[in-house]
Amino acid sequence: MNSGELQMPRDLDYEKTLSEIEESSKLNGYILLNLIVILKKCSLEQLAVGLYLYRFSNVLQNIPIKNEEKKNELKGFPQWDYFNLDTVLTPFLIEKYNDRFKKGFIELLSRNLIFAKEEKVILNYENVSEYMEEIVENIRVHKKCQYISKVIEYYPIESLNEIISKIVGEISD
Repeated sequence: MNSGELQMPRDLDYEKTLSEIEESSKLNGYILLNLIVILKKCSLEQLAVGLYLYRFSNVLQNIPIKNEEKKNELKGFPQWDYFNLDTVLTPFLIEKYNDRFKKGFIELLSRNLIFAKEEKVILNYENVSEYMEEIVENIRVHKKCQYISKVIEYYPIESLNEIISKIVGEISD
């Protein structure tokens, strides 16, 4: 994003939420649940990539997708979301099935909000529907998950993994 664009005002509560991603299985589960609500059904790999892209906005912004759509949607993400500690660690933290993902996923399974069958993850509509307003309560999280879901739906997962590896390699140079 260039300096001539309008900047979103800082949201300290949201920034605090981002800094808690490492420790909170509930927060990671919340992000995963937002992704699943939008995707409806996805593979375990797609879900892991989704959480990875949520964490690494600098990688997300470099994934090619329809230019006009991308430009408009990325304007909605605050600039400081792209310049956090994770951006510095991008070349070193490439594991998608990390503790954040595992604990968040277990959180959803234990609350019976999702079903996992073979490699597919399916939303448990019976248990989720009554909490739908709460799920999309944080509009910043939900909008970012909407964009990530578009990226996941746009690319076959193998292609997306290759693109991410290339981007991360370019960032580490």
